[in-house]
Amino acid sequence: MKIQTERKGKPYSESRTILAIAVLIVVIGGAPSLVLADGGAALMNQVNAALRSNDRLNGAKAYTAAEGVVVLYGTVLDDKDRALAEQTANAVPGVSSVIDNLQTQPANGSKKRSVSSSSSR
Repeated sequence: MKIQTERKGKPYSESRTILAIAVLIVVIGGAPSLVLADGGAALMNQVNAALRSNDRLNGAKAYTAAEGVVVLYGTVLDDKDRALAEQTANAVPGVSSVIDNLQTQPANGSKKRSVSSSSSR
């Protein structure tokens, strides 16, 4: 009986080792993507804070599409504010490219949409 008990214990021990190695690989492999996700959220928050610091840009918001790439969206008053929002986003450290999906509010009240993209540095 002791021989059977030892054999049953050995595969269990090997299974635990394999499982521990698999978990370690998953944790180590997933860590860089978590760091990038945190970095993207931090960059998005910095750009949104920069946009909110100017009263003319209260309708502009941003999200990160990739590392260093920021997408602007929302509605601003005119094309001058659109350009200001793009300049403001480009000035934030870590931003390498800005995609402008902002809409402008023309005098008659209907929204005008134009998409442009710029890169900094």
